[in-house]
Amino acid sequence: MAKRLNNNIRDKILDNTINIIDDIDINSISLAQIATATGVSKGTLYYYYNSKDKLLLDVTEKLLEEQLHALYSWINDPSKDTSLHRLVMYIMKYDTQKFCQRVYLTYSAIQGNETVRMLFIEKYNEFEQIISNLISERVKNIDSDFLSWLLLLLCDGIITQKSLKNELFKDDTFIKKCCEYAKLLEDK
Repeated sequence: MAKRLNNNIRDKILDNTINIIDDIDINSISLAQIATATGVSKGTLYYYYNSKDKLLLDVTEKLLEEQLHALYSWINDPSKDTSLHRLVMYIMKYDTQKFCQRVYLTYSAIQGNETVRMLFIEKYNEFEQIISNLISERVKNIDSDFLSWLLLLLCDGIITQKSLKNELFKDDTFIKKCCEYAKLLEDK
């Protein structure tokens, strides 16, 4: 009889892998090194993940699902001001906070990890639809699909500038300015 997977150990592997992505280029290390860095034995890691691609897929899915859950929690919180400019601020700040992890996972997709690439595309399209719907609920007479894609692309640009450690780019100032423009759209 096959041994059942323990979700607590699987979650520990995923959570620890997510934490080490900030410090280690996950694309250039082995599963054995990931096991050591995450505090599990090689055998345990291989039991749950027999390939780095499968691990990266689950890490990517976990991060994107957390992001989606956080967005839903925020918009459904009656104590929050979820007007357009606040929505823009929330998305930009949340979406760009774990930029190292996002860069490594995006790089993995660009370098040929087709499964991770397809997951990113699926989730981008899902986020775009959700954000577009949220925008259209808040502001009429604007192209909410365009604005939602613009918001997602701005987040990617912020992630790129933060990854490059561009000292001339001030992400907080940029996000604040984007929110000011969103406020102008609300006032139309």
